[in-house]
Amino acid sequence: MQELRWLRIVASLWMLLMMGLAGCTPAAPATATPIPPTAPPTATVAAATPTATSVASPTPSPAAPAGPTPIPTLARRGPGVILLSVDGAPADVIAGYIADGTMPNLGRLAQSGARAAYARSINPSLTAAAQTSIATGSLPRRTGIVSNRFHLARDDFYWYQDGFSMPLDNAEPVWKTAQRAGLRTAAVFFVGGQPDLPKQLADYTVGYGKRDIYSNLIEVRFEAAAAWENAPRSFSPAREGKVPIVSRGNTIATLLLLAVDTSDNGRADYDTFYLCEKAAITADCATLTAAGNWASFVINKRIVSGADFKITDPDLDHFKLFQSAVNYNSAAPADLLRAINARFGFFPPSPDYYALEHGWITPEDYLEMARRQSQYQIEVARWIWETYAPDLMFAYQAPIDEAQHQFLLVEPAQPGYTPEKARQYEEYRRRAARIVDDNLGRLLEVVDLQQTTILIVSDHGMAPIRGEVNVNAILERAGLLKLYAGKTDVDVPNTKAIAFTSGAAGHIYINLRGREKAGTVSEAEAAGLIATIRGLLAETVDPQTGRPVFARVVDRAGLAELGLDSPSSGDLFVQAAPGWALADTRGAKNVFGKVEYFGQHGYDPEIGSLHAIFYAAGRGIRPGVVQAVNLIDVAPTIARLLGFAPAATVDGRPIESILSMQP
Repeated sequence: MQELRWLRIVASLWMLLMMGLAGCTPAAPATATPIPPTAPPTATVAAATPTATSVASPTPSPAAPAGPTPIPTLARRGPGVILLSVDGAPADVIAGYIADGTMPNLGRLAQSGARAAYARSINPSLTAAAQTSIATGSLPRRTGIVSNRFHLARDDFYWYQDGFSMPLDNAEPVWKTAQRAGLRTAAVFFVGGQPDLPKQLADYTVGYGKRDIYSNLIEVRFEAAAAWENAPRSFSPAREGKVPIVSRGNTIATLLLLAVDTSDNGRADYDTFYLCEKAAITADCATLTAAGNWASFVINKRIVSGADFKITDPDLDHFKLFQSAVNYNSAAPADLLRAINARFGFFPPSPDYYALEHGWITPEDYLEMARRQSQYQIEVARWIWETYAPDLMFAYQAPIDEAQHQFLLVEPAQPGYTPEKARQYEEYRRRAARIVDDNLGRLLEVVDLQQTTILIVSDHGMAPIRGEVNVNAILERAGLLKLYAGKTDVDVPNTKAIAFTSGAAGHIYINLRGREKAGTVSEAEAAGLIATIRGLLAETVDPQTGRPVFARVVDRAGLAELGLDSPSSGDLFVQAAPGWALADTRGAKNVFGKVEYFGQHGYDPEIGSLHAIFYAAGRGIRPGVVQAVNLIDVAPTIARLLGFAPAATVDGRPIESILSMQP
């Protein structure tokens, strides 16, 4: 998910807050531009000695998993429903992939079941908001998830909340409604289903993995190796180097890397490398090759956190090793967490957009990371379906979204466009679709469609972009957002407005007296201030064409029509015109900026490229094609299929036209 761009900053900010910086405003939350790790992009490491620093416990540290507990396989009690959300899958693109054979497994489901011309997302068409509406059948006015990032009046004016981890306001996931009806449920890597939201837990909940340490590109220096236990024969003198694992500027572990020449070709040709905790080759070591394979290594055995590694330059004179983010699993109940750790290991890293955009990894590496993580997710979902036999299971796949964000190069106006590059990027997007389809095939191997309904949906489509517009830069230039001199920290007492953006959507909040903790704007001033901001946005036009870059600017009075009339929404809600993404970086010099990626969402969901997918097959489904459906109709349709009443907070209605059963 491209939304993970923002998470790179959050951990660093928390550290600063804990340091208690006196006499200044706490650090700003995430900006709209990728922010590098605390450590320099390339860390040069001194020559090794044959010792290894003991592995410290990263923070935060969840409860230590005990040894694996035997899990009895539960019996399936009756009909079931599986919902698989394919993040960012555009309806027209997927229809094309089915037609040309790129996605044969989805094609077979489409042929035997029902499909909609498209599924209408919600406003804004962003992952946290839309996936939540899929799960609940409710609009953002009820869920309170009005964006991927938004401000709450209870917080300091410069602070925002992460829509992926917020509890719901006045809605509930359909798996909770199913629980009350006596059904067994599972939420597997799905937004809104995570252990730190206890009121939203399914019976078996696997949260999206937790990241403890950011990725890094490490330059390793080698020297003659000391004695290693169980070292293989090397036809050139073995060499060794240190590999630091750095978290927020601190080395929390130092691993050892042994370089071995297995070629016997008369040259110093180091082709095999062993990454180990100490100078001994054991089953816990990761084996890497100069050819560039991926290998996993457990950094902390107590919480089962780990990273994937890949050699990006095997020349020992300037050897470089890519270390992915360090992740661990999050699941409830505790026995489920222990079982997943024992059976599947740590949660794999997401494809790393930051590493890709900074040249640490290649597009092929990026796609391989997407494959490894999504395959892990589908294998866990398969196992949960077979082992715990839930009546309802939600599962998730992200590769199409991740590839569309990075590789949607389709228009000559986009930076770096050439026909050759566009064709190559189309193949990258197609490969991501194949990854998802292969994983769907793996899931279908354990599903009996005579007894189970499977729903394949997406939360939104994707549109190409060529640049970004910084909303806070507009406010700063007008003197409405004030920063402390030379910093990006907000001078709250002198600030009247601030923006928080996600993708192509944003909320602008007035520092309203009586609502905000340190409000500076009176009720009498607010209306005029909003009108002023409207004018500023209207004056912001494409420097090349002169066309407006904001397609929608709506005040609170107009939010009900969009389903966004929530206390979490801003005093103004804005959406960019197609071709533009929105940013909220503070202290930016320019309103308009370049982008290093090519696809975005958050636009008006009625735009064709933003249309989502809806496919249904199996028990209770009438084959055929129906017109557009709404994402908020999915949850009540699940309730109909499983025979329970939807929650009173549901805004959608069952999609009766696809159902073969009677109400």
